[in-house]
Amino acid sequence: MSAPVEPPVVTLPAPVDRTLRLGPFPDARAALRFVLYVAAGAFVAVALGPVAWLPFLGGGFALTVLRPQGRALDEQLGAFVRWRLGPRRSGSRGPWRPIAPSARAARLRSGRWVAGVAAGGVPVAFLPPADARDLFDAYRRFLRANEDGLVLSVGAEPLSGRTVRLADPPATDGADGAARSGYDEMVRLLCRRRRRRRVDVLLSVPADGPGAVERLTIRVGAIERELAGLGIPSVPLRGRFLANALAHLGADVLEVG
Repeated sequence: MSAPVEPPVVTLPAPVDRTLRLGPFPDARAALRFVLYVAAGAFVAVALGPVAWLPFLGGGFALTVLRPQGRALDEQLGAFVRWRLGPRRSGSRGPWRPIAPSARAARLRSGRWVAGVAAGGVPVAFLPPADARDLFDAYRRFLRANEDGLVLSVGAEPLSGRTVRLADPPATDGADGAARSGYDEMVRLLCRRRRRRRVDVLLSVPADGPGAVERLTIRVGAIERELAGLGIPSVPLRGRFLANALAHLGADVLEVG
């Protein structure tokens, strides 16, 4: 009798997609940026003395080596600067004046009134397939029913710890005060690096008469009820929250209502 046939064994090669490190630096580009920081410090040291070189050495090393969120600190700073300067490059100036806290709508230079709501999201990863399909169909009907003048701005915002913090008592001292202070610090640290989804739903109508703001307000109320039917809580955008949403889109505000 012949020997039993063993299942074939396929040997996989070692992974080659890992980034090649260069000493303490994650890659060659980070090392090159560090060299540029050191070179800039050398020019300063020529004028101010060798001591002025030390901040460039330490700061350049920290900016290129430390990666708290998977990206170097100087890369994160560059992305933030590009984001802040982006709307100005495109010619949009954003709101030209502060919006009152009670403002519920804003008229843009394009001749339309804009209002909206801020909503969250629905976790769908663990929904049963039938429920996920029903939610998708309901969301599709929501979009089709609001095709005219609807803008969705999706992003993320830091998670607030106000809902899980303890209410401040009249006075705390001793062990109770230390425990409360430790709990508040724990909540602050946990929420500092947590973010939640934020969706600004903006509606617009033509500024063709005195009743435009009222019509827009009615539509915003309808949007709130439709989102509630999808299981998504929402709140109207007013005041500075409306201004921030419009500034994020680079809108030019002329009037508020």
